[in-house]
Amino acid sequence: MATDDEPGQTRPEGIEPTMPSPGGGVPVVGAMMEKTSRFSRDVVATMISLASAAFGVVAALAWNRGDRHVDRRGGHRGAGAPGGPLAGAARRVQVPRNAEVDVGMPDRTERKGRPGSPRGGRSGAGGPRGGGSRRSRTDPERREAARRAEADAGRREATRRRYRIAALVVVTAVTGTLLFRYLTHPRAVSAQGQALLLRAPAAASAARCSSIRIVPPFPGGLDRIHIGDPKVPTPPAPSRYPSTPPASGPHDPVPLDAGVYAHPPPVYRIIHSLEHGAVVIWYAPSTAPADVRTLASFFAQPAERDHVIVAPYDYPSQGAAGSLPAGEPMVLVAWHHMRSCADTSLPVAFAFVHGYAAPTEAFPVGKPRGYLGDAPEAGLAI
Repeated sequence: MATDDEPGQTRPEGIEPTMPSPGGGVPVVGAMMEKTSRFSRDVVATMISLASAAFGVVAALAWNRGDRHVDRRGGHRGAGAPGGPLAGAARRVQVPRNAEVDVGMPDRTERKGRPGSPRGGRSGAGGPRGGGSRRSRTDPERREAARRAEADAGRREATRRRYRIAALVVVTAVTGTLLFRYLTHPRAVSAQGQALLLRAPAAASAARCSSIRIVPPFPGGLDRIHIGDPKVPTPPAPSRYPSTPPASGPHDPVPLDAGVYAHPPPVYRIIHSLEHGAVVIWYAPSTAPADVRTLASFFAQPAERDHVIVAPYDYPSQGAAGSLPAGEPMVLVAWHHMRSCADTSLPVAFAFVHGYAAPTEAFPVGKPRGYLGDAPEAGLAI
């Protein structure tokens, strides 16, 4: 229960219970928080998508620019003209075997002019200088063949460049879309869960549940400190926490795993799980076994157990702070939030979990969509 229900304790000034919404189950403050959370998350998702698209465009332009550069020693950037679009293509030209291409080097045999050489010389039976079978270096056919080969190489290079740019744009668009969907897609609710949410308002009234209350932080600025720190070398007594059961405060460095527990688990580890956005469904040991089975069987399902702990609250050595307040066999606890009921109710428990349990996320960014709580590390695994 919250501090105003503890004997000898009063709620600090300015901390008042939230008012239930007209539909029941979810407080008005929670609805406002959901809108704010959704807006912030959509803004972050949009920024990530735009950043991904910008990165893809910049990467494509940089890649394209890098492909157009040639070795500085080569000089030219294109075919026949500095800075042209076919940079360095002439250096990679593949000319057909039957095409004779002059590379601009003089023929040594022509300089030596061996007599009788078939390649020609100053004299001999070979005929005129250069030989009858030797074509002139200005032969139009050779120049045309080289020009076509160079143009083909340039076209192939341009096609490859376009394919790379298109691939980058597609990958960037897909990545941005997936990120946007991941950050803004609402939490999936099963058909059974939807039915429970519809029944929650009437069930809360039948179980005589309180409104969802805000629990103040642990005093002294120690709300999130780990036990073992010089400021909190040993675990504080449960009676020192602002509520019973605790909803925040010094905790064990290791959070408690989600699941259904038949015996009371370590409270200090549960507090750490609350910091990660978990919800604890506490029930009194005197609760009817059938009611416990109803809660346990539902939240033991893989699709429903994420960041949810179901356990009995029974710590006799801690005195009054070691048991649930009389007449309240079910208490629902999230970080700084609490709701108690005079009877166990699966619809009420699920409605609380739906709003205040943060689903596990690999890379938590802001508040998960639809999350009504304020756990500082909501979405981190437990």
